Amino acid sequence: QAEDGIRDVERSRGLGDVYKRQEIDLVFLQRSPLSLQFEAVTRGKVLYEISPLFRADYTERVIKKYVDFKPLLEKFNQATLEAFL
Repeated sequence: QAEDGIRDVERSRGLGDVYKRQEIDLVFLQRSPLSLQFEAVTRGKVLYEISPLFRADYTERVIKKYVDFKPLLEKFNQATLEAFL
């Protein structure tokens, strides 16, 4: 785990150097909430990928998980909204 974190920091520094003139948000999606993963794979721009096949498989998994989770998320959001109104 610690080695993964070190590699992640090294990768992010390298990408930050390449894109330093542009405003970007750099996150490691596998460690992010599902809703962020979904937004990234459907609306984001890929800066780095291991392989096109890995990316396609990952995108498919995220979309399937999100579609399954979405009804529960909508119920939660509606209940939260009602609690504050």
